[in-house]
Amino acid sequence: MLLTMLTYFGLIAANWQMRSQMDRVGTKPFFRLSYLFHALIAVGWITFLFTGGRWQLLMLPVLYFLQGAASGCWNSANLNYLAKILPEEGRALPVSIHGAVITFIGGCTPVLWGLFLTVPGDLPAVNVMVFAAFFGSLLVVCVILLFLLNRLPEKTGTGGSILQGGWMLRPFRGVANAITLVDRSSKREDDRPPV
Repeated sequence: MLLTMLTYFGLIAANWQMRSQMDRVGTKPFFRLSYLFHALIAVGWITFLFTGGRWQLLMLPVLYFLQGAASGCWNSANLNYLAKILPEEGRALPVSIHGAVITFIGGCTPVLWGLFLTVPGDLPAVNVMVFAAFFGSLLVVCVILLFLLNRLPEKTGTGGSILQGGWMLRPFRGVANAITLVDRSSKREDDRPPV
């Protein structure tokens, strides 16, 4: 429960730091930050696996906090970017398909990796080399995405907000996407210069 709480703290901290910055600087820095955090998580878990978990009390809280921050950065940047490249009148179908594909992949991945991670035998055990290969592949993908990110066309500013269903059932996603609900396009009354 403590580690889950740290994940939420990382998520909230990332969203608090992003606030209105995403409309000003664009989504690329936040995609980049998410990939860097995921790469650090991969390195941390590989270290954890090959040191026999000796650094467990120090590393796991940091890794879970980074996981929340990385997810917050990626989810918010993703929805912000989709709002900029998709016209508002035809946005529902592509966003729904994108969300369904990401959710399907996210649900199947642990099941498929579970088929390879288990060691046959009487006692439940995990194949450490396969587990390390998972994080090694995550590290490689993060490095590749960091380079490909430079090719991503983007303009700054707001494209509106995208509301997704299922937030009541998946509060993590709701908190991660809360930043996209803030409309910075209109100025508040107290932001206007004095006459």
